[in-house]
This record gives sequence, structure tokens and C-alpha cells, in this order.
Amino acid sequence: MPKFKDLVSACSEEILTKYIEDIGNLKSKVAEDAESRGNAMDEYMEGNKGNMEDAMMKQAADRSGMSVEEMQKLKKKGDMTDAEKNPLKNRGRSLLN
Repeated sequence: MPKFKDLVSACSEEILTKYIEDIGNLKSKVAEDAESRGNAMDEYMEGNKGNMEDAMMKQAADRSGMSVEEMQKLKKKGDMTDAEKNPLKNRGRSLLN
């Protein structure tokens, strides 16, 4: 098998120039595609933020043994006293152990 150096030197300058140009074009297309996909993902996530938050809250509630309402109360500062919060926190912790 010939060495890479030998293959490159065997190419005409025209072929090598075209190859480098094609690689540059490909690199640009990949970068544009990656940016486009990133923007589409950001738009999707922003548009579905509420749904994703609800799904994560339900999943966390299922894992902790608390209701979504109880978790939302814990999330909001000032809505519950420590006496109300502690039993919920302890119940959640006991399920994790």
C-alpha cells in the first residue's frame, strides 16, 4: 500500500485544490446544519417548557411518594410552615433510603 505522502504527491494540483475546496464546503454545511438543529431544539424546548416541567414534576412526585400538589407547595417558598414541610420532606427522604 502506498504511503499517504506518495498518494498526495501523485495528485495534480487541480485535484488537490478541488478536494480542499470540497472539504471547506462540507465543513460549512455541517456547521450550518448543526446551528440550524440547535436553534430548532431551542425553539422546541421553549415551546414545550411547560409540558416538560409538568412531566418532570410528575416523575419526581411518583419517585418521592408525594403528590404533585404537595411538591408544588414545597417548591413555593413561604406557603408552608416548617411544621408542614418537614413531614413531607421526611417522607420523601424515607422513600429514597
